[in-house]
Amino acid sequence: MTDRFLPRLKARSCEPQLLNFNPYQVAEIRAIILDRLFSLEDTLSDNRSAGQNDAKKSDDQTKARVVPLMQKPAIELCARKVAAATGDLRKALDICRQTIEMVEMEAKKKERLERLQQQRRPNPTPLAEIRLGDLENRIAGGSLDRNTHARTLSNPSVAATGTAGQDGAGTGVGMTLQDAPKVTVEHVKRALASAFGSPMVLKIRSLNVHQKIVLLLLVDRIRVGKAGTDSQMGKIFDLYTSKCRASNKFGAVSRGEFQDLVSMLEVTGLVTLGKAKEERLRKIDLVPRDIEVLEAIKEQDILGAFVQPQLSAVSE
Repeated sequence: MTDRFLPRLKARSCEPQLLNFNPYQVAEIRAIILDRLFSLEDTLSDNRSAGQNDAKKSDDQTKARVVPLMQKPAIELCARKVAAATGDLRKALDICRQTIEMVEMEAKKKERLERLQQQRRPNPTPLAEIRLGDLENRIAGGSLDRNTHARTLSNPSVAATGTAGQDGAGTGVGMTLQDAPKVTVEHVKRALASAFGSPMVLKIRSLNVHQKIVLLLLVDRIRVGKAGTDSQMGKIFDLYTSKCRASNKFGAVSRGEFQDLVSMLEVTGLVTLGKAKEERLRKIDLVPRDIEVLEAIKEQDILGAFVQPQLSAVSE
């Protein structure tokens, strides 16, 4: 649309003026993130300038304050990575949002686990409700006095006093911004890997398990220096079936299904297939680097038997 209207505007001497938006620098991104976080407390002024000259002033004003929700090293890492990659402020704010959501999910999961553990704990009868005579009766093999037992059942809050001071301490106090768990550098690293990860890595992560095994076998052929005749369709299939049987975790697919898997990998641009008279003689070449394949699959525990030998070879 721009290419269509610009010549018409130029012919009528109404050519618009070009306005360039320079990418944000590290100090600017850092200052804006801090300003957004401090605005949650409603303590910063509304007429803060967003210019580069005011970035240092903003840093001096917020240096002595405690930043809510995010650690300062995490903010610094986010600002530097985004400034070096694109300088897009929207990307930096989106990464901050993702990391805060990560921390929120982790806190909720931890709270649910603690609640389940408290529910599974037995609720013993408080010692304050057991009289000396009843205690002697219990030691002798008897039961608690009926009056004591009835009083305990009628007032369950009394029975909970024995554990309220330990398990329920602080449960009624609301969590403030300063007390809330904060985003760490590790959270930012995970969000950055998702935002600026290699397209090949993201594409490999979306594959199914059997397609990932095929890629790992091709990496193995490259590492051992047998990427020539040993990377033919038939030999890769034989290696695939033997590896699946040895792992006792995967059921190998048939030869026809295996050819379909390789064809799908070719469509996605992860492998290339050579020409041959027979299908089993077609050579399979890996398109991404072997490091990218291992980086995309190393976090999947079910493929540990396939990935660990390759990772050890990389470290050596």
